[in-house]
Amino acid sequence: MWGFAPLYFKLLKAMPAQEILLHRIVWSVLVLCILVLVSGKLRQVKAAVTNIKVMAILLVSGLL
Repeated sequence: MWGFAPLYFKLLKAMPAQEILLHRIVWSVLVLCILVLVSGKLRQVKAAVTNIKVMAILLVSGLL
């Protein structure tokens, strides 16, 4: 990993930071949705999203 990281970041130098961030967000959401569906945890995710206390905790942890 450490040997390839400088080469990887050198290749990304030509790309705007917003595009890199957008790709990371889109691909992360896609992979997480697939993992939730495959693991069968969709019901627990829906319950967490509809719970205001859980969402507040997730918001604070995300900001930190």
